[in-house]
Amino acid sequence: MVVSLLTTFLFSSVAFAADLGTLNYWYSDKDIINRWGYKSMSIWSGSIDGFSTSKFASYVSHAISQWNSAGFSLSGEDDETDSVIRIYGGTYNTLKEMEPSLKTSNTGLTSYDGGTKYEGEWIYSGSEKSSYKISSPVNVYIVYKSGRSDSGFKKTSTHELGHALGWRGHSSRSSDVMYGSASEVTQLTSRDKNHLLQVY
Repeated sequence: MVVSLLTTFLFSSVAFAADLGTLNYWYSDKDIINRWGYKSMSIWSGSIDGFSTSKFASYVSHAISQWNSAGFSLSGEDDETDSVIRIYGGTYNTLKEMEPSLKTSNTGLTSYDGGTKYEGEWIYSGSEKSSYKISSPVNVYIVYKSGRSDSGFKKTSTHELGHALGWRGHSSRSSDVMYGSASEVTQLTSRDKNHLLQVY
């Protein structure tokens, strides 16, 4: 009797946790997506080295405006410790000391330092997509590389901010900001936006 009740409880708990609903879009190469418990977030950014302060601020400002136009409410924060997302700009060697997993091939990297917690499964076209809630802080690293254009840095900043908001994996379409390789695409597409916003 006890085993039967326990088994029933476990199965009903798993079924409940797994039922997050149905998704209309899926443009990622991974079967996972993250989200915060809210759409209004504070963001701190700072250039450590490599970038000029004003240039780096313009790249982050562009990224914030792109995701705000998608439906988020992101705002700048003067105090690093009061922000939930922190964006650091710098040379590879400097950022590598802060984030050991950074590779020389990276133009940017997002680290969920506050962790993520599994919350269940979404269903898209008959297949399950795992969902995780994000906890603060999330750290973003934008790598300064000599010769890269303003558009290239704007793309990387917008792309990595997308990861910080929950976009996992990459798009397979080169016209998307969430495409996995460096490019000069700076404007979010409906695919970039819809993939992420549907879980909020």
